[in-house]
Amino acid sequence: MKLRENLFKELANRLQEVLGKFVDKGDFPAVTDIYFKPIKELKELVVYDDDNKLFTLSVNGMDNILEKEFYPTIENELRRVLLEVDKRISFAGLHIWKPYSFVLVDDNMDSVAELMLIDDDSVLASQTILEGLDDELNEFLNNLLSE
Repeated sequence: MKLRENLFKELANRLQEVLGKFVDKGDFPAVTDIYFKPIKELKELVVYDDDNKLFTLSVNGMDNILEKEFYPTIENELRRVLLEVDKRISFAGLHIWKPYSFVLVDDNMDSVAELMLIDDDSVLASQTILEGLDDELNEFLNNLLSE
């Protein structure tokens, strides 16, 4: 999906860069959550911590999502992207007071969905991430075997 490709490439790089400040093991861990605020009409994804705007990404294809499918689509794509980014930089290893969350919020900064919860050495993602995974793996395997 075009949206996923755009999100992954930019978000992975920017998150890795910004969250790098939480790798430093100072005296006290940071107390924060990370918030994702999609703005459909601007085709932007704004990322915040508890206190500051961390960065803004332009996301092509966001404006093409139907209104009733907007948050569920963004939620699903962000969860998949976060799982991939976690493989790169290990969210569990960041120096942030645990538990902390990655949260999808609406225009009013009200929570739409908790995308991922990090607690001690555990990374917990919603079950919806796993929905369809068997089908995707079976399709991949069938394609591989048919070649």
